[in-house]
Formats: sequence, C-alpha cells, structure tokens
Amino acid sequence: MKRSLWFLFIKISLCLALMLKPHATAKGAKVFHSTEIKNPTPIVEQAEEPQKPAYREIEANISAYTASDDECGKGDGITASGTIATAGRTIAMDGVPFGTEVEIDGHVYVVEDRFGGEYSNRIDIYMDTKSEAFRWGRRYMKVRIYD
Repeated sequence: MKRSLWFLFIKISLCLALMLKPHATAKGAKVFHSTEIKNPTPIVEQAEEPQKPAYREIEANISAYTASDDECGKGDGITASGTIATAGRTIAMDGVPFGTEVEIDGHVYVVEDRFGGEYSNRIDIYMDTKSEAFRWGRRYMKVRIYD
C-alpha cells in the first residue's frame, strides 16, 4: 500500500508542476522567431563560364538532289524524318539530329533527310528540278551547324 501511495504522490507532483509553469504556446501566446541573419556571409560573385558559340563551322562537300526515283529509290518526296522535302529548306546530312539548322552560303536549311551511309562532312541540298541540281553541282564550302 505504501508503494502505491508513493507512485500516486509522484504523479500528482508532476501534474502540478506542469500546470504551474505552462509553455508559452500553452498559454495561447504567439511565438515569433527572429528572421535576422546572424553572421551574414558575403555572397561571392562566381565567374561565368565562357559561353560556347551557338554554332560550329566545318568544311563540307555540298551537292544537290531531287526526289526522283533514280536518286532516292522512290519518288514520293518523303524524307527520312517523315516530312515532305521542300526546296530552300530541306537538306540531307548524316551525324546530326533531325531538325538541326545548317547555314550554307548565308541561307539556313534544316536537316530532314539522311544519306544512309554515315558520311561525315557531306551535305545534299534538296531542289525541285534536276536542272537546278546540276547547276549547283558540287561545292566545297564552310558551313555553320547550329547545335
């Protein structure tokens, strides 16, 4: 019996102690924390990395092609990317993703077709007629590839 009275006395003492000194939030008071920065660290400006140029230049062997059967094996004008070949826009080039823009002699073309032989530094410009393609011939020029 003495033991159970002793535990009862301890429980009552703890409850009274907690009731006599409640926490600030238990009293309903709002607690605000300071938003000041203690020991502020100066922000050190980081040097910017030099930007890569928006394009790279290569020397390319440039020729022209049409959508005729004897050149492409089919005459429907559908490119390897699935678009319809368009003069003044479409070029064939291996080694770069479809949609890459390539500047040739000041005019920007879009890679929409392939050679299929993993050629490097070769470009075929799509033209509507064979006479235009023959007039173009074969040229070695510097081109800009916008990656």
